[in-house]
Amino acid sequence: MPDKGITQLPSFYVDKDIANYHLVDILSNFAPAPLPINLLYPSQRLISPAIKALIEFLVDFLRLHAASH
Repeated sequence: MPDKGITQLPSFYVDKDIANYHLVDILSNFAPAPLPINLLYPSQRLISPAIKALIEFLVDFLRLHAASH
């Protein structure tokens, strides 16, 4: 059975594909509890603008995603 399988992925990876009927959520009653996401970086150094921008993007993206579910 090519192109068939079951996987467990974060919803933000598959929300669009589920909405567009490219994927089917078959085990929604068995979804695991949410897990925290941690971002680690050296605290003794200055944070580069690129890393600061990444942190701000991830915080905003994950808060928005958490609020929509």
